[in-house]
Amino acid sequence: MLICAVTLALGGPLAAQEEDPDVARVEALSQEGAEAFQAGRYRDAIVRFKEAYALVPVANLLYNIALSYERIGDGDAAITYYEKFIVADDADPEVRGVALGRLKDLGRARRAEVVEPIGPDKPVEPTGPNNGGAETGGGNGQNSDSSGTWTTVGIITAGVGVALVGTGVVFGQVSSSEQDNFDGSLDANEKALSRSAAEKNALTADILFGAGGLAIVGGITMIILDATSGGGDDSGARFTPHVGEDNIGATMTLNF
Repeated sequence: MLICAVTLALGGPLAAQEEDPDVARVEALSQEGAEAFQAGRYRDAIVRFKEAYALVPVANLLYNIALSYERIGDGDAAITYYEKFIVADDADPEVRGVALGRLKDLGRARRAEVVEPIGPDKPVEPTGPNNGGAETGGGNGQNSDSSGTWTTVGIITAGVGVALVGTGVVFGQVSSSEQDNFDGSLDANEKALSRSAAEKNALTADILFGAGGLAIVGGITMIILDATSGGGDDSGARFTPHVGEDNIGATMTLNF
């Protein structure tokens, strides 16, 4: 945990304003916010830090607001204020490095939260033509009719997956372009906007790649199930998708 102390240097023209009530109020609000944070009252801390920043825009206050939002589980707000802190002219270089690390961790958590529900980590049991003689109408004629349906659905599913992956490539290229804008810009506001756009497009690309990959593997699995469904009670395939923090994959077991 790191709460940035707020110190206001009163040099030059400000030296004559040492009794400025705004300066004293900022110091008091910052202290109240730090005490609220230490006591676990993070929402109160956010209110105090924001009031102080409205009076005097000190970069350390942005970091403290972001950290408080992170503690209450509001990752989006935390990311917003970490980004504002990083591009602030008066941000402490050492603390800026800490903020960049927090942004990276929050980005991973947000991607995992979005991607995880796409593929539950449990076997997908085959259904339809190989589940028993009574319901299939008995004999190979019913299996033959269902076979074409499985193949068609598999081809369509795989085709959708390819389209999703292609769209993901487009968003990835847009994200790369925004990152180039971030690297080449000297304007703080423009850099913040470019960074935010780059991360959002990268997240969208990751989701599309994950969904497309699962759809492609699922479609191929349906086709294989169809091809192996006539081999007896023990024949068929079991498809187990795996969705992790940094990768998506699947395990397929075939019985003939």
